[in-house]
Amino acid sequence: MFYAKVLDNYAYTKLKAKDTTNVEKQLIRALKIRDSLNDSSGLAISHFNLAEFYILKKDTSKALENAKKSEEYSLASKNNKRLLQAYDILTSIDPINASNYAHKYIVLNDSLIAEERLIQDKFTRIKYETDEVIEEKEELEEQKQILISFVIGALLLAFAIFIIGSQYVKNQKLRFEQEQQETNLETFNLMLDQKGKLAQAKQEEQLRISQELHDGVLGSLTGIGLILKATNKRADEEAIAERLDLIKQLQETAEEIRTISHTLSAASSKKMQNFTNSIIELLHNTGKASNIKTSFTFDKKIDWDSLSAEIKINLYRMIQEGVQNCVKYSKAENILLDLSMKNSNLSVILSDDGVGFNLQKKKEVLD
Repeated sequence: MFYAKVLDNYAYTKLKAKDTTNVEKQLIRALKIRDSLNDSSGLAISHFNLAEFYILKKDTSKALENAKKSEEYSLASKNNKRLLQAYDILTSIDPINASNYAHKYIVLNDSLIAEERLIQDKFTRIKYETDEVIEEKEELEEQKQILISFVIGALLLAFAIFIIGSQYVKNQKLRFEQEQQETNLETFNLMLDQKGKLAQAKQEEQLRISQELHDGVLGSLTGIGLILKATNKRADEEAIAERLDLIKQLQETAEEIRTISHTLSAASSKKMQNFTNSIIELLHNTGKASNIKTSFTFDKKIDWDSLSAEIKINLYRMIQEGVQNCVKYSKAENILLDLSMKNSNLSVILSDDGVGFNLQKKKEVLD
């Protein structure tokens, strides 16, 4: 089963890279292995990948056959994610039943969203109840401290009355009380310091999440908006397919929001495991929607995936923002991107052949 999964993933990766050499043979091989193991979930994946392959080869009949089998095995294995993808692809290749598949897609997607909301509500309720328990614990702890302080004070008073006739014991008592006060002061100062650090950490985390939402989610939504503007002017099948692809991107954006809320760094790191392919996909989607030719060059000797997750995420967002600005303002016909690294210095050059802007005019406005 593991070999079939690796073989299928390898062939699908080549397919996404537009390299169809032996892809059909490898996908069918993985399919046969999974069929012999009666792996319904794996069969749903294999048939879906074959459907995408035949779509690329413009063999609609085979693509439709495999897409329907993917739907069948997805239902059998209760794989809702793969079932959504099967409905999506069936909508694009089966125009006769497109409305039916689109309806199924919407119904299933809405039900999944409803389930996610129920789960979120449960977590919210658990968090609320946990906060109540913490507050009750803090109140009990405070009452305990008050009681302890009262008992200590009473004991000290009784001890002072008991040894009032002895000057030596009285001096010992005074020294003890002084040390106790110093300890309490030190404890109080430590508590204040910890509260300050906690507030600062909370503020920094809020700022980080705010920046991620602005740089990541807002950038994605802006790009999708630009592409939608371009595709809304067309009503052909390609435009419909592009809009369906944008629905996927919106779902990915929603997933990204959830990822940020559960610590964005880990999920983003996974999405950036193949950094250069992510950049290629970004430029391809932009060029396809805006009719702008894109070119991407980079040093293939460098292992770009070895960069830290933070650098890859910020670099991707920077390129994404720059490309969107080219589409929105430059009126360019070509966009060129070059990545290189020398002596640990990373170089990013993004250029276009658009109209540019008047530097003198900008300077006069600033003055």
